[in-house]
Amino acid sequence: MKKYIRYVVLLFVGIIFLLSSCNNEKKEDLFKYELSSDGSYWLISGYTSYLPNEITIPSSFRGKPVKEIKCKAFLDCQNLVEVEISDSVETIGKESFNGCLSLENIVFSKNVKTIESYAFSGDISLKTINLPDSLETIGMYAFSNCGLTEINISSSVTSIGIDAFEGNPIVYANIPAGATTSIGKSELKEVIINSSKNGEIGSLSNATKLEKVVLSNDIDTIYSSTFSNCTSLKQIIFSNKLKLIQGAAFSNCTSLEEITIPDSVESIGNYAFSNCTGLKNIYISNNVTSLSAGTFEGCTNLENFSFGNGVKVVDNDFFNGYENLTNVELGNSVESIGDYSFAGCKKLKTITIYKSLKTIGDLAFGGSTLTDIYYEGSESDWSKITIGLYNQQLNNVTFHYNCRF
Repeated sequence: MKKYIRYVVLLFVGIIFLLSSCNNEKKEDLFKYELSSDGSYWLISGYTSYLPNEITIPSSFRGKPVKEIKCKAFLDCQNLVEVEISDSVETIGKESFNGCLSLENIVFSKNVKTIESYAFSGDISLKTINLPDSLETIGMYAFSNCGLTEINISSSVTSIGIDAFEGNPIVYANIPAGATTSIGKSELKEVIINSSKNGEIGSLSNATKLEKVVLSNDIDTIYSSTFSNCTSLKQIIFSNKLKLIQGAAFSNCTSLEEITIPDSVESIGNYAFSNCTGLKNIYISNNVTSLSAGTFEGCTNLENFSFGNGVKVVDNDFFNGYENLTNVELGNSVESIGDYSFAGCKKLKTITIYKSLKTIGDLAFGGSTLTDIYYEGSESDWSKITIGLYNQQLNNVTFHYNCRF
């Protein structure tokens, strides 16, 4: 009896082993293989006459690892829906899955380093991808003209080819700075720039549906016109290490209502926020030492403005004609208020001034409705300030002396 039971068990184990071997053989038979030039690993170069909707790229074949999917291996494979790529694969070759119109899901190797050009181009059913932290290079047009609505690219990526994600209806993007020129922006609503390791922020100008921008803390410069004409932009979260905002960087961002420039910023270029007609509140960092009149030109709905403690001169015409301006705080470094600076500010009520102020230019407050000045110094200190012509409005103002701010 014991011998019989032992025989049955061995027979059962044998059948299971045989079935498993046949199954593995069938999986291996799905693909064509080529040996690498040094004979150390396999490349998958294509498939046999039969290919199911779902495939798994094997980790090994005949005792050697599979490390690469060769160019055009699955080109125009129309019935392919899901691909799982084993962790042994390091390279996905050119056009390897190009034109796979039904492809919906890709599970990438955790060790893939390179996705070559056009690898997944034209895969219109592909909506989302999760790229691994191992990835270093994305070739040009690699994911162009897919159906991607969301992308997450790790800061480990150091090279991204031109138009790698062009033609996608991307709504959300978490990407390194260098990827900004490679994505479609017609549907983009939110972008997180997670690193500047692979280059500077490219232009996202005219991304008219973009609502939110978040900049990582290693980004120190926003270049000219980067976000210009982003007419839906409502929120900017600046890097804590940002030093420079160049000219016209946010010009014509008409939905912006408030900006706070962090203390790390040292310079803001001319017209940087020009014609941002929705801006109501602006707070300048303490390290910005100068602002030109054009920086906020055309921000006609501005209500509250704080200069910070770095600016020394309020330029001529800085707020000339800003009819909605209500409250202004000058920093403790301001020495001069230029000609016509607040002329025509018909709703201006209060201004905060420090003892650093030495001169007020001609018509600086001409035609304004200023009612209250909060002054750090005494009445005697105020009398030492040189006041230019045609500032009669100052005679009707209520002064609050010896204020502590």
